[in-house]
Amino acid sequence: MHRRLSYAWFVSRLRDDGVRGSLAAAVPFITKMVRLWWWDRRHNVSTRHRVLKADLGVVGRSADHASAYEATDTTVLSRVLAQLNIGYGDYTFLDLGAGKGQALFLAAEFPFRRIVGVELSPALCAIASENCRTFRSSTQACKAIAVTSGDAADLVFPLEPLVIYLFHSFDDIVLRRVVAHLVESLVVRPRDVWLIYHNPVHRDVIEASGAFQRLFTGTDERDFRKLTYDLFHVLPMTQAAVKQAAEP
Repeated sequence: MHRRLSYAWFVSRLRDDGVRGSLAAAVPFITKMVRLWWWDRRHNVSTRHRVLKADLGVVGRSADHASAYEATDTTVLSRVLAQLNIGYGDYTFLDLGAGKGQALFLAAEFPFRRIVGVELSPALCAIASENCRTFRSSTQACKAIAVTSGDAADLVFPLEPLVIYLFHSFDDIVLRRVVAHLVESLVVRPRDVWLIYHNPVHRDVIEASGAFQRLFTGTDERDFRKLTYDLFHVLPMTQAAVKQAAEP
């Protein structure tokens, strides 16, 4: 985590919880940092360091709606993907707000048809591309990994079965555009789509689309903030029903 952020976080906890409470909170925080360091080292990549929003270097209409970059924990996504009852080879894994590529590499442990990351920040996209070059894993099941620099709000979704992942990478304004384009693509070609939303600050946007059902919400117990995550699945709607959901 960025040094300024970790210091501010610790001072805040010290003020609110006192010394004992702050030390108790620091243990899972430090544990996560060590776990992320070891994961990076083992896979020959660099994903763990946080990047503040001001340092992303993003431009365009979605720039003001972006969030700071931080690596997710290395356990949640893998656990959720393992629970999906799907033939991975029929699906494309799509990470919206791919950052430095960590989620792409976690997904590569499963035999997806291909894995694609979309990242608004050119700086993060460059790091993710380099990480794709250096990534190594003895259990890698998918080697078709690509990162593209672009705005998720303008994404034309692949017309194939999808597993989509996002970690609160942007605010509700961008998320509405993303979901609207996704629903429009379902009108063109109804298909199976799963959506994993980690730290689901704007889950109401997805639920309001009428196209997805939230199957469950879990808690990342290993994260010091106890972040939650949602798993959504596209509703088994006819093409006419999807088209109605897409209408304003």
